[in-house]
Amino acid sequence: MSEEPIGAGNAQRLMTVQELALYLNVSTGWVRKGVLSRTLPYTKLGKNVRFTPEQVAQILAAGDVPPAAGSGDSPRRTSRRTRL
Repeated sequence: MSEEPIGAGNAQRLMTVQELALYLNVSTGWVRKGVLSRTLPYTKLGKNVRFTPEQVAQILAAGDVPPAAGSGDSPRRTSRRTRL
C-alpha cells in the first residue's frame, strides 16, 4: 500500500484563529476566549492553534438553535394595555 505525499491534495486545510474569526464573522477575542476556556474544539501544533474543517463544523453545529414549537404558525401577538 503506497501513501501519497502531503502535497498531493489529500491534506486538510487548517484555519488560523484570524481566519476562523473572519469566517464566523466574530472577533478574534471571541475565538481566543473559546480556546482558552476549551469551549471550542481546536488542534495544537506546537504553540500554534489551528482548526480543522471538522472542528469548524462542530463549532457551527453547537450554535444551532431549533425553532420553538409552534413558531411561525400564529401571527405576532400584540400586547394589551389597560387604560387607568
